[in-house]
Amino acid sequence: MPSESSRQECRVWIVTDAVAGPVPAPAALEALTPALTLAARRGGGVRVVLFAPDDVPAAQTDVLRSHGATHVTVLRCADFAREEGLSRVDAIDGLLKEARPELLLAAAESATAWWPVYLAARRRLPVATRCLDLAVSGGRLTVRREALNGSAHASSEFLLQEPLPVVLTLAAGSWNATSAAGRAGGELDVVAVAPASSPRVTRSRRIPPRPGEVNLEEAELVLAGGAGLRDAATFATLRQLAALLEGAVGASRVAVDAGWARPEEQVGLTGRRVAALAYVAFGISGSREHLVGVSDVRAMVAVNTDVSAPIARTSRLFAVSDARVLLGALIAEAQRRREAARTPEPVTHAPR
Repeated sequence: MPSESSRQECRVWIVTDAVAGPVPAPAALEALTPALTLAARRGGGVRVVLFAPDDVPAAQTDVLRSHGATHVTVLRCADFAREEGLSRVDAIDGLLKEARPELLLAAAESATAWWPVYLAARRRLPVATRCLDLAVSGGRLTVRREALNGSAHASSEFLLQEPLPVVLTLAAGSWNATSAAGRAGGELDVVAVAPASSPRVTRSRRIPPRPGEVNLEEAELVLAGGAGLRDAATFATLRQLAALLEGAVGASRVAVDAGWARPEEQVGLTGRRVAALAYVAFGISGSREHLVGVSDVRAMVAVNTDVSAPIARTSRLFAVSDARVLLGALIAEAQRRREAARTPEPVTHAPR
């Protein structure tokens, strides 16, 4: 087993999930790029912590060490097969009681969506999410992160001081994966972790989309409706348009509370998060809670009669219109184009 002093030399930690096979997840190799740069500036090494529900192939940890990891720790626990379990938080919390890193980077992957923030709240640690760039100068860390659905960037500054590590979740695709530096020279240890004694986060059930519907969380196009649609009949026309365009249906909390949409279709802080290429909001004003659920959307389009609605400030395109009228026009146009695509063009013969 490595000595405690060798662990504490790693001022930067990367925490990620182990994967099946000999090659680490791309997000892990990507995270090593900023981690190695930060560690060099702070005069320490990089420790990679892997959540593993089972054995990890030696080749996978060798790759991490050959790419510059000073220390690789494999945390083994069957609970890690469940993303929603609290064992992840408990395991890292336990490690932080033994060592004092300055920075804890959560690699960009679905499992990092909640636990780093939960850990930061439990231990009252500074935290920043969806980080695009990291820079250290002296004892200060500057973080640039996505804001306003990716249409703007925000900068934050943190003091690096023990015993409070800064928790950072990385945005995918922000760095190129680091290249191999040579032989696997870093240290390796495997730690068995006990499952959480009383899990407080459990999955009660999974609600799949209905037959013929597109999965809301995986859709490239989401059409969502809110209070501006006024009634269930108009919301039904939104479903008709979504079917014609092969998109998913989303809803604001008002639409769900009114019974126009199902609870599993709610988008927002108390609903689902979507990461569609395009999100079209009909009659949604854009409360803070709703905008949290669309923070990962590439392009926001909103239709509303209120030019001062909050959603206008975060939309790439904002149409001042009665959403009910525009829905009817869009359905007619979508039907016309579908019929035109089905009708073969007439074949004409040139005169001889």
